[in-house]
Amino acid sequence: MVVNLNGVRMPIARLRLIAAALAAALLFGFYVYGPPITPAMQTAAAETCNEHAEGNFRSYRLEWEISVVPHWRCSDVSKPGEEPVNLGWWAGGR
Repeated sequence: MVVNLNGVRMPIARLRLIAAALAAALLFGFYVYGPPITPAMQTAAAETCNEHAEGNFRSYRLEWEISVVPHWRCSDVSKPGEEPVNLGWWAGGR
């Protein structure tokens, strides 16, 4: 079966392929950039990082690191010698 879109004949199989590619691109984009732009996920990560900094909300630094596996990094600025903690992609899942 062929679909006619404004005079362009495009097979249904090609439309399915385009839709699948678009869905995959959107899912990948959310995987890489979703947590820092989603308010609930960012708030959960901030709460988890604050707990790591022993409840001192002024002494933690929360960063979203995009690498092979995107993840939250939390560091306590009052202890500069410590390595940042990897909170993972989903931080504070309660």
